[in-house]
Amino acid sequence: MQGKFYLQTVEGLEKLAAKEVRSLDPGLKVQSYPGGYVQISGDIDPESLLELKIPEDVFYLLYESDGITRSRSSLGEIHNAVIRGEAFAQGVALRRAISRKWPKRVTYRVIARKEGRHNFNRSDLATAIYSAVDTRTNGRWRVVDSNANVEFWVTVRDTHCVIGVRLSDRTMRHRTYKTQHLEASLRPTVAHALVTLTQPKDDDVFCDPMCGAGTILIERGMWGRYRQLLGGDINPEAVEAAKGNIGPRFKPIEVKHWDATDLPLDSGSITAMAVNLPFGRKIGTPQEMQTLYPAFLKEAARVLEPGARLVVLTDQDQLFRRSLQDLPFYTEERVPVKILGHSSLILACRRI
Repeated sequence: MQGKFYLQTVEGLEKLAAKEVRSLDPGLKVQSYPGGYVQISGDIDPESLLELKIPEDVFYLLYESDGITRSRSSLGEIHNAVIRGEAFAQGVALRRAISRKWPKRVTYRVIARKEGRHNFNRSDLATAIYSAVDTRTNGRWRVVDSNANVEFWVTVRDTHCVIGVRLSDRTMRHRTYKTQHLEASLRPTVAHALVTLTQPKDDDVFCDPMCGAGTILIERGMWGRYRQLLGGDINPEAVEAAKGNIGPRFKPIEVKHWDATDLPLDSGSITAMAVNLPFGRKIGTPQEMQTLYPAFLKEAARVLEPGARLVVLTDQDQLFRRSLQDLPFYTEERVPVKILGHSSLILACRRI
């Protein structure tokens, strides 16, 4: 169908998400913006957007403006745009078609986000949308706090406003395979971005040497063909969690209890590696990381074949750079990301 859609990603993954959209149809008009926003227009099956792996949510675009001011009068403009906009009926109809079950009395809720200086707050913004939807539906719809049939998301960043109907649900960002959870477990959408940056090939021997709950391994398995998947962790509980999440899928695959600084792997046997390195206050002390990073990278250099890509997520940029010195790697890509408000960095390095 012809229409305008937008995606919400983890901040920093906009360009990778846009590239994933273009893989569906190179003829689509796709534009990425800072803040995790990707806009799409053209003739596309909306359900194909729901199969994307890097975006966290998909929306049908109801309204967009770059003319938002600090004045409360902007609330009236936003309110009127929802009441009068032709896209409202189209967005709701699309949401109904995707959900397949539709009650006699529809429930809805509004998610409002705001950045910048304005003479109104996030609650005012939500109230404007609630009022507009109530008017538009003649009061027939019912407001709920969760599990709504329709969600309207409104985001104001300085002068920019976007309103959309959410087409996706929580399984897009959280997946359905994660039955075992660990503290500081990696978001599946970020894991898929790491996998993407390894430049997957059909004959990959892919390794995640600190696999945690197995998210990166599973996302590589979902990507497509490979020769073998290898993973492990120094924490026995993590190994069991990974095995539980993986289940009987993605063969051949091995998940072992091991030390990432002393891997039971032959030299040059790995063609691609992605890893969520320990960082932050929850995982490891600064002293432990000072020891771990150089020891792990030296071992990664040993097991990776020349030309292989190593992709890491970390917030320890300086430590990573120092640890990489004198090792046969060069950094090809740096992708700053913000995960749950925490600034981090994805680094893609080539084994020389």
